[in-house]
Amino acid sequence: MHDLWFRCTGWLAAAILSLAMLAVNYGFEVAGSIPEVPTCGFLAGHSLGLLIVYPLIAALVAGRACQFIARRFPDRNHDLPATGRNIAFLGSMLYFACGVTMAIGRFGAQSVPFVIWALIVAYVFLCTTGGWYAGARALLREAELAWRTGKG
Repeated sequence: MHDLWFRCTGWLAAAILSLAMLAVNYGFEVAGSIPEVPTCGFLAGHSLGLLIVYPLIAALVAGRACQFIARRFPDRNHDLPATGRNIAFLGSMLYFACGVTMAIGRFGAQSVPFVIWALIVAYVFLCTTGGWYAGARALLREAELAWRTGKG
């Protein structure tokens, strides 16, 4: 049962990351940014800007989730970098899978050019790296806290 709660926490964090990425996309649209590819509304900001913003959001969400997991499941602290990586990977893949599905459903299979697929791979890779880094940072913070309190 303990493992079920651990996994559900990770899936919930991935869903929250996907919603956070959607909120960033809406923020870019409200600010007046138009997609570089008109049929790909899920990439509303500038490509280079999104290369910074999406991994940053992934690291923030995965880091907060890993801090919660470290407090709630102290026996799983050694898994924090992998958990952060998994949260970031699943959350970004969920967001991009929904975006691509909507674009293909609306405009047809040719609406998502190869360049967008390459950008999605880069975004997912960078988000996954950011999630791993956030999990590793949460692990180091927990180790430092344990050392300070005399528990480690």
